[in-house]
Amino acid sequence: MKQNLKSRKDIVPPYNQNAAFAGHIQPKELIIPTRWIRLATLGVGLLWGYFLLVLVYDETILGIHVGLRYLLPAIVASFGSLYWLGLWVYRRQLVSETRLKDLAVASIAVLLPIVAVDIGYSLYLNAINLSVQEEALRRRDWSLYSQESDWQLWHYQLFPRSFYPTEKNFQLNKPNQAMSSDVYGAAYYRKLIESPTIANLVLERRHISYAIDEHGFRETTPLEQAHIFALGDSFTIGDGISQDKTWVERLEQEIGKPVYNLGFSDCSPKQQLMLLEYMLQTEPDSIKIRHLLWMIFESNNLEGSYETLRPVLIQEEDSSENLFAGTLVGTLNSLPLTIKEQSVINRLRAGQIPLTLPARDTRPVDPYSVDGIKLLSPLYHSSKYGYRLFDQDYVERAGKSESYVFDHPNRPLLDQTFKDMVSLSRKYGFEVTVIIAPSAPRLYGPYFENLPPISQEPYFINHVENLSKGLGFDVINLYPLMQPYAEAELLYWRDDTHWNERGHEVAVEIITEQLADDVVSSGD
Repeated sequence: MKQNLKSRKDIVPPYNQNAAFAGHIQPKELIIPTRWIRLATLGVGLLWGYFLLVLVYDETILGIHVGLRYLLPAIVASFGSLYWLGLWVYRRQLVSETRLKDLAVASIAVLLPIVAVDIGYSLYLNAINLSVQEEALRRRDWSLYSQESDWQLWHYQLFPRSFYPTEKNFQLNKPNQAMSSDVYGAAYYRKLIESPTIANLVLERRHISYAIDEHGFRETTPLEQAHIFALGDSFTIGDGISQDKTWVERLEQEIGKPVYNLGFSDCSPKQQLMLLEYMLQTEPDSIKIRHLLWMIFESNNLEGSYETLRPVLIQEEDSSENLFAGTLVGTLNSLPLTIKEQSVINRLRAGQIPLTLPARDTRPVDPYSVDGIKLLSPLYHSSKYGYRLFDQDYVERAGKSESYVFDHPNRPLLDQTFKDMVSLSRKYGFEVTVIIAPSAPRLYGPYFENLPPISQEPYFINHVENLSKGLGFDVINLYPLMQPYAEAELLYWRDDTHWNERGHEVAVEIITEQLADDVVSSGD
């Protein structure tokens, strides 16, 4: 009898599928498919998430910039949807256990080679550029620019002295200075004379004069006579060119009205704003601004300083800015952008991988070496324009992705600076026209062989233009307007990052045509 009872306990009752899915019983057969559903969800979800990162992240869709705050919820929702979809189709016997296994294995089998190709191509690029990167580190020997026996030939040693007028992070030139000399451009140093290529085909010697007025600006016009003011960095003050050839002076001659130059070299839009505020507060009886021409330069106005206090005071403070820099959180935050930028798919979309074999080039491939001379700035050649020295930082920034602009820590500070300019203009009753100046790599990248590829779109320029228009500023975007001129001639010095005389002439020609009539009449 006991043996019969034991036999009955060992009897497995018939499998009721409906009862099992209703939660009444949990048969062993259900555990295996559930595991494969999870693996299939993981594989397909990772593959789907990868393509979202590469194709959607950091893009603007329907006017919305897709950042992490939109992407992460979408990926999480995708995983949840895929899992419940797998359960749904299995419960209704629309897919078998074998198909689930195949789907899990196939998705992983597709993803792993894609990631391997991305990593492999990045390693390949690192390998072929290693020697150039090592030389780029060695080339930053700025002491080469300090050759006392040759000081009068380097442009930057002709610069007027400067000072901080307040505790805030902006400078003025020392007042009542006058300098004049024959110089080469900012990329010059004495060793370059030893290269026949550089000495004969690149270096451009010219005469430069600076006249700094009692207020610390490169001006000869009395401050109280001007109603139109130009604000900006080195492109506004006119680095590398004589005073009467700058676009500000040429504009004044063109319209017959005083245009006062508030430009200061190597300063960010934030510093320019603080400089303007200082002048409005300290010279209320003299400065009568009706219209501001605010020039923004593509290559360094995002990367400049946006600190409010000058550097001496900043060093004394215990700043908590960039709290997560160097931590695991900071690394994880940068991971999506790293995956996108290093993906072969993204490189193909950005035109960074040539689809045709390059033409054979017998010229040296190392842009940091010519005639046995190691260069501080890379030298590139154009069959149309000849040789030219480029600023390596500007070249790299011209190739950055859209995320470089939107995710840059200074981008919100730049946006706030423009909003503060709106408030300042309303307070003092002046109009603003934003003038956007492109860099030489942006304008001439397509013409110089072996120059690293630039981005498909000028993302910083586009952002500044959209930001300015959204705030009600007039905008003159010189990038597309200068392109027809750039197709015919060089508008930048061969040994400097700035416009040559023709560049300033073209700029003022465009600016004069684009300025509204009320701007010109505001000089009355």
